[in-house]
Amino acid sequence: MALHGKSGNVTGFGFTLGIHTWTIDYICDTEEDTDFAAAALDEFKTFIAGLSSWTGSINVYTEIGAIATWDLPGATVAAIFHWSIAPLALHNLAGDVIVTGWSPGTPVGGIETMDLSFQGTGALGVT
Repeated sequence: MALHGKSGNVTGFGFTLGIHTWTIDYICDTEEDTDFAAAALDEFKTFIAGLSSWTGSINVYTEIGAIATWDLPGATVAAIFHWSIAPLALHNLAGDVIVTGWSPGTPVGGIETMDLSFQGTGALGVT
């Protein structure tokens, strides 16, 4: 079942209006642990789970004067990512992030936007 985001939001970045997209990529590193005995038996590598990390981005419509309140790259922010559809809307994703970049854009005849990228630091929790 596909979800339609009508009321999702992000809080904690110095702005709340104009957000129209957020994404989080949560990954787990893997380390190869193949030994000679396993390789001789089935010729396939084996792996173990390593450390997890997460990154993401937000796309927001820029607002006049709002950029002065946004967190600069390098800032650490306590962020909450709100789902838009029940039952997911009953829970949020939350964690500390380091703002890693801004990417402003202005199309001809369109709405000015800002892409903000971040690196999660510590755990990504479900609240």
